[in-house]
Amino acid sequence: KKKKKVWPWVISILTLVIIGGLIALFTIPGIIQPANVEMIDVNGLEYEEAYSRLNDLNLNVKRETMYSEEVDEGYVIKTDPEEGKIIKEESEVTVYSSRGRERVEFGDYTGQQYEQVEKELKDKGYESVRSYREPSDRPEGEIITQVSPEAGEKVLPDEEGVIFEVSSGPPKVALENLRGMTQENATKYLSNNNLEVKVTENYSDSTVGEVISQSPDVGTEVKEGSTVSITVSLGPKEEPPRTEKVSVEVPFDEESEETEQQVLIYVDDMDSEISEVRREETITETTTFDIELRIEPGSEASYKVQRGDEVIDEGTVKY
Repeated sequence: KKKKKVWPWVISILTLVIIGGLIALFTIPGIIQPANVEMIDVNGLEYEEAYSRLNDLNLNVKRETMYSEEVDEGYVIKTDPEEGKIIKEESEVTVYSSRGRERVEFGDYTGQQYEQVEKELKDKGYESVRSYREPSDRPEGEIITQVSPEAGEKVLPDEEGVIFEVSSGPPKVALENLRGMTQENATKYLSNNNLEVKVTENYSDSTVGEVISQSPDVGTEVKEGSTVSITVSLGPKEEPPRTEKVSVEVPFDEESEETEQQVLIYVDDMDSEISEVRREETITETTTFDIELRIEPGSEASYKVQRGDEVIDEGTVKY
C-alpha cells in the first residue's frame, strides 16, 4: 500500500491556527479591555444620587469635601474629570461635595464694652447683635454674659443671632422724700440703700435737726454708691438787736418868758422804759435831738419828746 501524505494537512492546520491567533490578537482585547464612557454631569445633585449614577457607569467614585458659599451641604460642587470627558470604565472619578459654608469660631467678649463689641461684630458681618441690661456691680455697658452663641462655638456670622447680657451699672434707688425726717433717720435710710450722704446745715423755721431740703429731689433714680446731699435745720436764726436813730426837732417857744426851756425824752426799748426819762436837756433855741432806739428781733420801740409839759413828737419803730 502506498503511504498517505500528511504534511499538507499539517500545514493547513498550522495555517488556520496562525490565522485564528492573529484574529484573536486584534479582536479579543477589544472585548476584554474596559469600554469608553463619557463623563456625565452630576453637579448640583446630592452626593448619594451622584454616586449611584456614576456607579451605574461602572466608575470608581472617590469623595472629597470642601467649603462652598453657593452649594448647600451634601450636594456636588464639581467632579474630576469634568462632564463630557471620555474615560474608561472602572476609572477613578473624584466627586467634590459641599461641606456647606465655612463657619468661624465665635470669640469670648465677656468683660468688654458692648458698644465697641457691637461695632466689631457688625464689621465682621454679624447682622443681628442685641443686648439686654441688668443691674450689677460691673461698670455700665460692660458685657456680663454671652447668652448666645457661646465662646468657641462655630457659627455663620450672617445667620447667627448674637445676644449679650450687659451691665446697667449698680442698681438704682428711687429717692423717698427726706424732708421732715430727722438727720438720723435720713442718714439711716440712705445707708440702708447703699447711698452716701453729705450733710450741710442752715437756719430755718423748722425744728433743729430736721431735714429741710435734699438733692437729688424726691423720686429721682440714683445708682447705688451715689451721694445724696441733705440740708439740716439749725432752727431760726437769732437776729441781733437793731439800733434805729430818730431825729426830732424841738422848736424854741419864743412867746414864753423863760429864757431856758426844758426838754424831756422818753424811750421804751431794750434799755429803757417809757415811764422813765431817758434824757433831760435845756434849750435856748430850736434844737434837733437824735434818739437811738435798740430794738429786739420781732418787737418794736417807742419814744416821746416833750418841751415842758407839751408833747412835741412821739412814735413807734418796728424791728
